[in-house]
Amino acid sequence: MAQKLESINFCLALVTGILVAGLGIYHGFSLLMIIIRGIGSFLLIYLLGWVLILLWEKISSPSDAPGKKNPGKESSFDFLVGDDLTDGTSPSENNKQTINDNKPAGQINMETISQMADEKAQAEILEKMVQGETR
Repeated sequence: MAQKLESINFCLALVTGILVAGLGIYHGFSLLMIIIRGIGSFLLIYLLGWVLILLWEKISSPSDAPGKKNPGKESSFDFLVGDDLTDGTSPSENNKQTINDNKPAGQINMETISQMADEKAQAEILEKMVQGETR
């Protein structure tokens, strides 16, 4: 992964240096100024990318690679998304165990499970909603 990032960083710096040199030629700078600006912009972008890659490697741990999971190490992201189970079951398995079979997930009004509400009931619900907002 780091090798790919380094090659992308080099290409980006090279394109930036060529672009700056081309703009220098377009604006009529002297040859010395074009060379200095092209090399300077290449070095600036390359060193900035190199520092960012170095920080990336220092901050990220080896177990952060995709597809690898370290069972002994819990991250805060895993806890935030609900993967805080210690018995080895996945969150979806745990969720299936806790859902009541009589009550579908997300269903609030148990009267509307078997059928849709008729027009009179829908009008009553709408009327309650409007009155609740105007009070």
